[in-house]
Amino acid sequence: MTLTQFENGYWYQFELKVFAESIGIPSANKLRKDELEKAIVTFRWREDQLTRGIDITYADLVKRYVELNQTEGAFAKIPHGRYINFISEFLTHEKGATREEAVSAWKKLKETDVPKNYRSWIENLTKRT
Repeated sequence: MTLTQFENGYWYQFELKVFAESIGIPSANKLRKDELEKAIVTFRWREDQLTRGIDITYADLVKRYVELNQTEGAFAKIPHGRYINFISEFLTHEKGATREEAVSAWKKLKETDVPKNYRSWIENLTKRT
């Protein structure tokens, strides 16, 4: 699985725990869903560097950690709140839409290999209907 496939997927917490344990992330069973996603992405960055033959120092890891924690402007929407963010944006932009329509759209989006957000739903799924 590529990083893009991982990020475009919708994963339940128990799936993330099993995957994190299988790739050797310590204490995976004690992490929250958002912590698991971040740990998996970070682990793949480290593994990618090692696979390419790039030696990683402790300073490199600290620098990468700082990069991942930098914020510019407003805070981004939380990744594990994709469902909530999608429903909110759907109901805001789809005038007169019901909650049931929003949930139905989410279910269709969840089955696709695209980012799980309203923009992706507009760009990819509305073209099919």
